[in-house]
Amino acid sequence: MRYDAIVVGGGVGGAAFACALARDGGRVLVLEREPWFRDRIRGEGIHPWGVAELRELALEGVVESVAETVVFWKTHVGGTSVSARPLAETSRSRAPGLDAHHPELQEALLRAAEDAGATVRRGVRVTGVRRGTPAIVISATESWQGELVVLADGRGSTMARDLGFCVDEEPTPMLVSGMLVSDVRGATNAVSVFFPPSFGAVALHFPLPGGRARLYVAAHERSTEAARFSSAGDVRAFLEACRRLGVSSGHLEGARPSGPLATFQTSSRFTLAPAAEGVVLVGDAAGNVDPALGSGLSLAFRDARVLATVLRREGSRDAALRAYAEMRREYHSALLRVESWTRRILYTPGSDGDALRARCLDRMPALGIDLIGAGPESRSDAATERALFE
Repeated sequence: MRYDAIVVGGGVGGAAFACALARDGGRVLVLEREPWFRDRIRGEGIHPWGVAELRELALEGVVESVAETVVFWKTHVGGTSVSARPLAETSRSRAPGLDAHHPELQEALLRAAEDAGATVRRGVRVTGVRRGTPAIVISATESWQGELVVLADGRGSTMARDLGFCVDEEPTPMLVSGMLVSDVRGATNAVSVFFPPSFGAVALHFPLPGGRARLYVAAHERSTEAARFSSAGDVRAFLEACRRLGVSSGHLEGARPSGPLATFQTSSRFTLAPAAEGVVLVGDAAGNVDPALGSGLSLAFRDARVLATVLRREGSRDAALRAYAEMRREYHSALLRVESWTRRILYTPGSDGDALRARCLDRMPALGIDLIGAGPESRSDAATERALFE
């Protein structure tokens, strides 16, 4: 059988795209390496601009079934509440946020793709892809032909590298630690963000269904709070870091670890050419954003929606891939610029950071810079950058 699209990777971006194309009547095959999805330190939060993408994909209900609706984005500084932003009222899309446990989100989207008519094969390790018309996907025991191959196999995509896609990686000065906890008593309708008085670091509480939450500590590598936590023996130190940053006892009381604890250095990755000769990259495989700023899931849904739209609209596969590549470069670049400004203002430690915050924090909303509410639709041109920092 020759497929309209073969999706390598059944995670968030791959499954969302497969669902959209299958609903359009496409013959879709999804090849997922993992027999089941495991908990890792990956994102839970979908910003309002990402929820808008879900609405366009008709997947909002699917995600809501495994998610907590985030009504407020609550910010604390030095242990004191300074704002409770009502997301649906203040975001460009008029949408709330959504928080979902990553493995459950993946399962829900993959089931939706299958329900839409996609063929899903799990436990399949792809060993190679050959460009062309048709393109060919190869495993150790089988091969498949497709008009299009979608690589959605994550930021370490070996297939993208083997096919010669050039993805540039730029380290960012942030360390991020995360841990899943259960029996949590904090608010379930709000993401809670805790800055110390000196900024440079943050603790975040993302509520999840079933009385769970993901706790994060993100710190600039020059911050006094920069630390690495990598094992069960570091749990106490990690929770103490959360308390030092201002996380209230209401968010921590009774919480017990129920997943791995790990720390990683963040980076941003970018490709100028995310499509060529019948092969296209989506999600982290096409280049990611800074995990410390939480736009990865929203970007994956944007990719899925844009690729499905151009395939529906354009008269040929190659024309669709050219359109996708151009659009992806544009909105990914915009998102990286907004992230770099936000990171610089919020996380630069010391007196330099204090001066930046005093000068720039109030300017951001006035200039239309809103990573959470607008994402890549924020103003991000050179004139805006000058107005922000000069």
